[in-house]
Amino acid sequence: QAGFNPNEKSVFLLQGLIYYMEPKGVDALFAGLEKILSQGSLLLVDHTSKDLGQEPYPENMKDYMLEKGFNVIEQVLLGNLTDKYFGKPYKEQWWVTEAEQV
Repeated sequence: QAGFNPNEKSVFLLQGLIYYMEPKGVDALFAGLEKILSQGSLLLVDHTSKDLGQEPYPENMKDYMLEKGFNVIEQVLLGNLTDKYFGKPYKEQWWVTEAEQV
C-alpha cells in the first residue's frame, strides 16, 4: 500500500536489530524477508560474532544467510568501513554483511 513492490529489487537495512532479538525472532524475520524479496535484492545486516568475544545468533552469519537464500557479497568489520570512508576507525567493532537474494 505504501509503494513496496515485491517484484522489483529492493534494499533492506537491518541495523542495530538482530543482536537484540531472540533466535526465534531472527529466524522469523529472515523467513519473512525470503518470501517478499525478489531475486537480486540486497540485504545489509550488522551483527556480532564469537571472534569479537560475544555469543551471537546466528553463530555463523555467512552460513546462515546461505541457508536462507542469500548469497554473501561481502563481510567486513564496521570499524574498517568507517576508516575507509570517513578516515577514522570506529571504536565499537561488529560485522556488517552484505548479501543478495538468490
